[in-house]
Amino acid sequence: MGVRILAALRDLDPPAGGAEMSLATLLKGVTHKGPFIENAPDYTPLEGETGGNEPSGWSVKVFQSSSRGDVTDLTSNSGLEREVCNLPVEDLWSGLAWRLRSRRTGKQHSGLQRQHLS
Repeated sequence: MGVRILAALRDLDPPAGGAEMSLATLLKGVTHKGPFIENAPDYTPLEGETGGNEPSGWSVKVFQSSSRGDVTDLTSNSGLEREVCNLPVEDLWSGLAWRLRSRRTGKQHSGLQRQHLS
C-alpha cells in the first residue's frame, strides 16, 4: 500500500526561493532515502530496496501553473511527477485586491478578491 501526496501550487521551482523552495525540498526528500544533512536521523521512505516489481510506497504528484518558468536544478530528475497547467494565477482583480488591502487588518479587498475568484 502506497502513500500519495498531491500538491497544487503556483510554482514549485521559484527563481528566488522562499516557501516554495522549502516545499520542493520536502517533497523531494519524501521520495528518496536520507539523510541529506549532517546530524540528521536516517530516513527510509516506504519504497522497496529490491528494485523489483514492488510499487513505490511514496509518490508525489505536483500540479503547478506555468507562470514562472522552467524546472530548476532543485527538482530536475527528482522523481516528482509534475503536471504543468496553463492556468492564469494572477489578473487585474487579484492585483487590485492586494494593492487596495486594508491598512488596519492587512486583508485583501473582499469585493475585488471575489471578482478575481469568479
